[in-house]
Amino acid sequence: MFKNKIRSNLIYLILSFVFLLVVGVMYRSSVFRISQNFAVVEDQKLYRSAQLTDDELKQVIEKYHIKTVISLRGSPAASKWYSREEDFLKKQNVQFEPINLSDDYYPDQEQIRMILNVFKTRSFPMLVHCRVGADRTGMVSALYQRFFMNESLEKSLEQLSFRYWHVRFLHPAMTAFVEKAKSINWLLTDYNVCSSDFADYRKADYVCH
Repeated sequence: MFKNKIRSNLIYLILSFVFLLVVGVMYRSSVFRISQNFAVVEDQKLYRSAQLTDDELKQVIEKYHIKTVISLRGSPAASKWYSREEDFLKKQNVQFEPINLSDDYYPDQEQIRMILNVFKTRSFPMLVHCRVGADRTGMVSALYQRFFMNESLEKSLEQLSFRYWHVRFLHPAMTAFVEKAKSINWLLTDYNVCSSDFADYRKADYVCH
């Protein structure tokens, strides 16, 4: 009986390890997600989603005439999902704009400038996404509604809600940043992630002067 119990525990540990390994691989390869998480931010201008497959992306491009895709996952060349998306969009003649954001920390000013520059200089309609389309995508969509659609803060923060699988206490920096952002001009000139107002969700490796 004792040997059977040890064998059962060993099998359980092996299966648990295999399960975690599979989940980890799925997570890294963008297979694991709740849904496409697709939604309209501004009709005929900006749409949001999770990381889409080639077939899903093609359908969205054709249906909504997408001209620019913003990936908030950055551009790590070693990642299969990045090179696959870049190559696919090139064949579709769609502009690809990779911007590296974290869902746990405030973006720095350069990242904000990159995002705002895309909105100001690239062709609409656009699709913005991260992996799940909940946190980073919600933050950028909320900023867009506030400063390009002139929506209220309350209305804009609906982009960061459980409707899009965003849970605030898991990634509080996203909502907090939208609440603190004052205007486009402020973001481009006066926003400083090193200020005391942003200490709570600031990366430890930021070089502050």
